[in-house]
Amino acid sequence: TLVDKSCIARWARTLSTMFAAGVPLVEALDSVVAGFVCTQSGSDRAVEASVLAGIVGTFVSLDRVQAEPTLASAIETAKTLCGPGDAIIVTGSITLVGDTITLARTENWT
Repeated sequence: TLVDKSCIARWARTLSTMFAAGVPLVEALDSVVAGFVCTQSGSDRAVEASVLAGIVGTFVSLDRVQAEPTLASAIETAKTLCGPGDAIIVTGSITLVGDTITLARTENWT
């Protein structure tokens, strides 16, 4: 059906975008981060966190990759990887970054 084809096309576009832009970023961050916590945005176009973690795990050691189903749980998991003075880097879609800004304002991050 048209809907199925649309979903497949969107999935392919999302993956091609990630591979075109995301993979060099993952490889660049690998040497300077404690680990990768993959999640998904609230967008209906979002790749599931577990799928994204599997993809990231093909470019970095899989034991450095975790999946969390929500942004809030991903942030909490990322905090456990941080030491004093460390930061959490959020990358991905503009939707995920926007969700992060909203969460930060709601929780009054400093």
